[in-house]
Amino acid sequence: MTNETMMSLSDLLGASLDQLPDIPAFVTWPDGAYRCLVTVELKEINEAPVIEAKYALKEVLELADPSQTAPIAGATNTEAFFLNKELGQGKLKEFLVPFAKRFDEPNVQACLDLIQNIEVDVVNKARKDKEDKTKRYFTSIAIEVV
Repeated sequence: MTNETMMSLSDLLGASLDQLPDIPAFVTWPDGAYRCLVTVELKEINEAPVIEAKYALKEVLELADPSQTAPIAGATNTEAFFLNKELGQGKLKEFLVPFAKRFDEPNVQACLDLIQNIEVDVVNKARKDKEDKTKRYFTSIAIEVV
């Protein structure tokens, strides 16, 4: 939430509980193919450096299971690439290859700098949390820059 959309402190303290937003739900889209805008940013998660890809849904192309509820346009999902782990670095490389080819840019930083609201078709196959099998995380398995 940006400062522009967040309540001022005085408004927040003067508000009723009904006026405060609920905690956003952590919902991973069903497995399938989606057309999205993707943006990346460097973040920290649990003190680890992470490249986070944020996908904003434009349209659902296909659900792996048509009986699943499709997310609506504008919904967002994120994918984190932990830079302090070899697996995270490998997944980041897989993620970046389609962008590097499209932009003819092999440098990681330069490629990341270009990924700001880029339209892509992405196939998602959610992975389950190692400890809590009810949690699912968005995982891209194929990306095509549109």
